[in-house]
Amino acid sequence: MSYVDNYILCTFCGEEEEPYVEALNESLLDGAYVTLHFTKVDQHVMGRKAIEADIYIAAGFNPDVEALVKETPWVDPDRVSLFKQGQDDDFFSEVELGLR
Repeated sequence: MSYVDNYILCTFCGEEEEPYVEALNESLLDGAYVTLHFTKVDQHVMGRKAIEADIYIAAGFNPDVEALVKETPWVDPDRVSLFKQGQDDDFFSEVELGLR
Protein backbone atom coordinates (compact mmCIF):
# COMPACT_ATOMS: atom_id res chain seq x y z
CA MET A 1 0.00 0.00 0.00
CA SER A 2 1.31 3.46 -0.86
CA TYR A 3 1.13 6.59 1.28
CA VAL A 4 -0.46 9.81 0.01
CA ASP A 5 -0.05 13.37 1.25
CA ASN A 6 -2.45 16.08 0.06
CA TYR A 7 -1.16 19.64 -0.47
CA ILE A 8 -2.62 23.07 -1.11
CA LEU A 9 -0.14 25.74 -2.26
CA CYS A 10 -1.30 29.37 -2.26
CA THR A 11 0.73 32.13 -3.91
CA PHE A 12 0.40 35.78 -4.83
CA CYS A 13 -2.32 36.37 -7.42
CA GLY A 14 -0.72 37.00 -10.78
CA GLU A 15 1.53 35.48 -13.36
CA GLU A 16 4.75 36.42 -11.52
CA GLU A 17 4.85 33.22 -9.44
CA GLU A 18 3.79 30.74 -12.17
CA PRO A 19 7.36 30.12 -13.47
CA TYR A 20 8.42 29.29 -9.92
CA VAL A 21 5.62 26.75 -9.50
CA GLU A 22 6.69 25.20 -12.82
CA ALA A 23 10.29 25.07 -11.56
CA LEU A 24 9.06 23.50 -8.31
CA ASN A 25 7.24 20.83 -10.32
CA GLU A 26 10.43 20.16 -12.32
CA SER A 27 12.37 19.80 -9.07
CA LEU A 28 9.78 17.33 -7.81
CA LEU A 29 10.25 15.28 -10.99
CA ASP A 30 14.04 15.17 -10.53
CA GLY A 31 13.90 13.07 -7.37
CA ALA A 32 13.16 9.42 -6.77
CA TYR A 33 9.48 10.22 -6.13
CA VAL A 34 7.67 11.34 -9.27
CA THR A 35 4.14 11.03 -7.96
CA LEU A 36 3.51 14.65 -7.00
CA HIS A 37 2.69 17.63 -9.27
CA PHE A 38 1.07 20.95 -8.32
CA THR A 39 -1.92 21.79 -10.56
CA LYS A 40 -3.51 25.26 -10.70
CA VAL A 41 -7.19 25.20 -9.68
CA ASP A 42 -8.21 28.75 -8.70
CA GLN A 43 -9.68 29.43 -12.14
CA HIS A 44 -12.50 27.00 -11.28
CA VAL A 45 -13.86 29.12 -8.42
CA MET A 46 -17.34 30.37 -9.30
CA GLY A 47 -19.23 33.32 -7.91
CA ARG A 48 -19.59 37.06 -8.15
CA LYS A 49 -16.07 37.76 -6.89
CA ALA A 50 -12.71 36.52 -8.12
CA ILE A 51 -10.41 34.74 -5.69
CA GLU A 52 -7.33 36.85 -4.95
CA ALA A 53 -4.72 34.09 -4.80
CA ASP A 54 -3.30 31.49 -7.13
CA ILE A 55 -4.13 28.06 -5.71
CA TYR A 56 -2.44 24.80 -6.64
CA ILE A 57 -3.20 21.31 -5.36
CA ALA A 58 -1.18 18.13 -5.36
CA ALA A 59 -1.46 14.61 -4.00
CA GLY A 60 1.21 11.97 -3.74
CA PHE A 61 4.29 11.18 -1.74
CA ASN A 62 7.57 13.07 -1.81
CA PRO A 63 9.50 13.60 1.42
CA ASP A 64 11.32 16.59 -0.14
CA VAL A 65 8.28 18.70 -1.10
CA GLU A 66 8.39 21.02 1.93
CA ALA A 67 12.14 21.67 1.56
CA LEU A 68 11.73 22.31 -2.18
CA VAL A 69 8.92 24.82 -1.54
CA LYS A 70 11.18 26.59 1.00
CA GLU A 71 14.09 26.70 -1.49
CA THR A 72 12.00 28.15 -4.33
CA PRO A 73 12.95 31.84 -4.96
CA TRP A 74 9.41 33.24 -4.77
CA VAL A 75 8.75 36.79 -5.99
CA ASP A 76 6.68 37.55 -2.88
CA PRO A 77 7.56 34.93 -0.22
CA ASP A 78 5.34 36.66 2.37
CA ARG A 79 2.34 35.58 0.31
CA VAL A 80 3.21 31.90 -0.11
CA SER A 81 1.43 29.33 2.06
CA LEU A 82 1.54 25.55 2.03
CA PHE A 83 -1.04 23.32 3.67
CA LYS A 84 -0.64 19.58 4.13
CA GLN A 85 -3.01 16.75 4.99
CA GLY A 86 -1.34 13.42 5.59
CA GLN A 87 -3.16 10.24 4.65
CA ASP A 88 -4.13 9.58 8.27
CA ASP A 89 -4.98 13.21 9.11
CA ASP A 90 -8.54 14.51 9.36
CA PHE A 91 -7.74 18.05 8.20
CA PHE A 92 -5.13 20.26 6.52
CA SER A 93 -2.51 22.05 8.61
CA GLU A 94 -0.32 24.96 7.54
CA VAL A 95 3.32 24.02 7.00
CA GLU A 96 5.70 26.48 8.64
CA LEU A 97 7.90 27.54 5.72
CA GLY A 98 9.85 30.27 7.50
CA LEU A 99 9.57 32.56 4.47
CA ARG A 100 8.12 35.53 6.35
